[in-house]
Amino acid sequence: MNRRLVLATTLMGLSALGSAQVLYSWETGLEGWADNSGDVVLNLAQSTTGATEGTQALSITWQGGFGWFNTGQTAGLVEQTLNGATQFELDVTVPDGFSGVSSWANMLLAFNDGTHGWRQLGASVNVPTTAGTHRLVFDYSGLAAPPASNPWFQIHLAVNSANGADRTLYLDNMHVVPEPASMIALALGGLGVIARRRRKV
Repeated sequence: MNRRLVLATTLMGLSALGSAQVLYSWETGLEGWADNSGDVVLNLAQSTTGATEGTQALSITWQGGFGWFNTGQTAGLVEQTLNGATQFELDVTVPDGFSGVSSWANMLLAFNDGTHGWRQLGASVNVPTTAGTHRLVFDYSGLAAPPASNPWFQIHLAVNSANGADRTLYLDNMHVVPEPASMIALALGGLGVIARRRRKV
């Protein structure tokens, strides 16, 4: 095989490993997300504030406490994308003044579907209360992944902070970084071929 072709193929494989696949960016509205918190009311809306992928983000306004919000029953593409990775990242924008109403905040992830039922992370992910955009990482490698044949599937997120006055967080660019075994094998195989060729020179 031509050495340049091997190198190009290898670089394509490595690039695929690092390319993010967007799950939600809220460009077309709430995209199925809704309040499911019960006693704690979460007001969800589309917002240009906090947009890091495109021009829109999801705003969540509540008076503190713990509350869930979730997708509707997702299409198969979401399950397939989640199955190709072990974590997803989410941009969270904290506005000025947030720390004045709560000195702490965190988020929690859960999956729910017709095969494995409800399962959630054992620990929440801290949200910095300093103003600005922060990238949160949710590692779901310990949760059963949704099978491709699932009749239905939902992603649930929870926000939590001290009780008090209204406060808002802005979410955008929920994406996974896939790690498909085929791409890893392709990249490593290509590097091996190049290494062998160099030893022969």
